[in-house]
Parts: sequence; structure tokens; C-alpha cells
Amino acid sequence: MRRSKAGIIMAAGFFALVAVAWLYLQDQQQVSSGAAAQAVAPGRSASVDQGGSAAESPGAAPSTRRPGTPTYVAEDEGAGGVNVMAAALTPGALETDPSLGDLAAQLDPATEVGFLIVFETHAGDLSKLDLVALSSLDSPDGEHRAIRWVGEDDSSHHRSGMLVFERGGLDLAAPGDLTLTVRDVADVPSRALTWLLPLQ
Repeated sequence: MRRSKAGIIMAAGFFALVAVAWLYLQDQQQVSSGAAAQAVAPGRSASVDQGGSAAESPGAAPSTRRPGTPTYVAEDEGAGGVNVMAAALTPGALETDPSLGDLAAQLDPATEVGFLIVFETHAGDLSKLDLVALSSLDSPDGEHRAIRWVGEDDSSHHRSGMLVFERGGLDLAAPGDLTLTVRDVADVPSRALTWLLPLQ
């Protein structure tokens, strides 16, 4: 009888210890996820001011950065039921993801800069968008206009391809912000996808 009481007490103590440990780990996870959420608040994109500290800039449909996303990728928040993702086709991006090489091979790297753009929606028709006319690129040296679209998939709900800009004075290795703006998609006046420079 004494052994069975001792066994019950030990088992109860063990389960109590496991429960306390589990609650502690849950609490730690909530603290760390809350800190990450505050680092880049929803509806804002992180950029670096001239003093080198993080600053936030508001936008109609700003880009977001999910944990683990490569630095050459930017995404918007899916305003108007359309998600937009863009990848800067830099040498580092091509090294990390060789599947981007087919698109990048259609660029003249001396005179052009390319971005893989992916649009996804479950409503509406994306195939009729004139992405060259609707897009611009802002960098520390000024604004750049898109010059051509190289389509991969131009279906109505899933559209992807490469948006090409003239390189001009554009230097992706210089410090600052790089912002791709796409206007008038799904009744959203402006979508801003932002990268922190330098991009390798």
C-alpha cells in the first residue's frame, strides 16, 4: 500500500513538473513572437534611416517580410484580394535560387535590371494588366520606369514574369531603399514593395 501511494505521489509530481515546463515554454514563445511582430508592425515596411536605425514608412499597400524570407524577396499584404511577390534578380538571388536563371538570362546585365513578379488572386482578371505602364522603381538615384515585361504565366488568376528596368544610374550595392511601385491593381491605388539596399 505504501509503495502504491508513493508511486501515485511521484507520478503526480512528474505530471505537475511537465505541466509547469510546458506553460513556461508557451509563455516564452508568446514573448518572442510579440517582439517579432513589433519589429515590423502590420501596414508598415521597415527601412533604414540615415543614422542607421530602423524606421517605419507608411504606405497604401506596403511590403512585408516574413521570417526566413530571403533579402532579395519582397511581398505585399494582399490588399484587394491580390497577393504580389517580387524577387530582385541579383547575382546573390541567382546563386541562392538557380531556377531564376532562365529569366535572368533574358537580361542585358550591363544595361538592365530585372524583377520576378508573381501575382495571385482568386477573383478578377490579372491577364489584362499593362505592368510596364503601371510600374516604377524608386532608388536613391531617382525614379526608373519599366521598359518591358517578359511573361512566364499570363493566366487570369496566377500571373508571373519578369519586369525589366533600364539600369541607368541604378546601383543595387549602394545603401538606401529600393521601392517597386505597382499602381491600380484590384482597385488598390498603389502597392509598394521595398528592399533595403545593398542587395547582393
